[in-house]
Amino acid sequence: MLQLKVRRRTNRVAALLALLLGLGALGAAAILSQPSRVPRAPVSAPEHRSLQGRSQQITFPVDGISDQNLSKWFGGPLRKMIAGPTPAGKPAARIRYARYVVPWEAGETAGSRYRTQLYIWRQHAIEAGLKTDVAITAFGRSVPTAAQYRAAVASLLAGHPIEYLEAWNEPNNDSELIANRSLAPEYMREAAAYCASNGCTPIAGDFLDVAGSANYAKQYRATLNSLGVSAHIWGIHPYTDVNGVNDPTVEPEREALKIREQLVGGDKLWITEAGAYYCFAGRFEWSRRTAEEKQRAAAERLVRTVAPSLGAEHVFYYGLYFGQDTRGLCPREDTELYGESEVLRPAGKVILGD
Repeated sequence: MLQLKVRRRTNRVAALLALLLGLGALGAAAILSQPSRVPRAPVSAPEHRSLQGRSQQITFPVDGISDQNLSKWFGGPLRKMIAGPTPAGKPAARIRYARYVVPWEAGETAGSRYRTQLYIWRQHAIEAGLKTDVAITAFGRSVPTAAQYRAAVASLLAGHPIEYLEAWNEPNNDSELIANRSLAPEYMREAAAYCASNGCTPIAGDFLDVAGSANYAKQYRATLNSLGVSAHIWGIHPYTDVNGVNDPTVEPEREALKIREQLVGGDKLWITEAGAYYCFAGRFEWSRRTAEEKQRAAAERLVRTVAPSLGAEHVFYYGLYFGQDTRGLCPREDTELYGESEVLRPAGKVILGD
């Protein structure tokens, strides 16, 4: 599923490059929003806002993995991560959840390779004792109507129950869902209806923390309220916040914290995807030592600063294994914890507690 990974991150590359060049307009034009249909008491906002001041003791270890190639890990490192005693004095970083992103169009074709890969992933995750979380996206097709979404999800998951269903992966990172902002909340309505009948838990949001994401999230929530849909778990992908440690001239936490402040009583926030960059073409003069230092710094920021200040109940890291030789090269984005030859990188030791 490497092609899917590359497609899903195209806009993220542009966004983060703009951030690093100082071009990211954090004060994006505000999106008109409606008042909440049923006002509830807001959750207290975090106190820590500066890169230095937000740092806290590690209290939210990574307990989920978002990886499109779980099968590669099924017999080896994965088993080590989910079993065995916790190293003395280190966080209990043991994976308990597995996340998979699948295109909605896989639900339209019984023999789709994406559907087949989803079922293999699900079986391996279950055999490993992991709780399953599936996120819907689009790959090579336009986004669906609400009716197409409903039929695709029902077909895709028929006979293959899961525990969590993310309505749509990064709706604010998709040009069609930015242009038509009512669609993503409609997907959440359909996901909630599906889960109500099939015993899973729906997850709303899944916002990427680029400029303007908090305003997008506010309008999403207002539309969801107008549809009469309640959402109690919200997903966020704080890539800008996590990797902002390597660009201290901006306020990378701004959008993520504003999204956090929108939570109301009873809402929970999950970091359903986050990664520390080891390789990012054009981001810095690449060398193995530089890459390891920057990735480790971002990984420490994720577990010590970002997850605690966002109050994240669960944290899913993306992903495990790059599988390419990057000596002297930076061919594409790479946030994986293991490099070529399955060698654990310094950031991997931070995330996994090894």
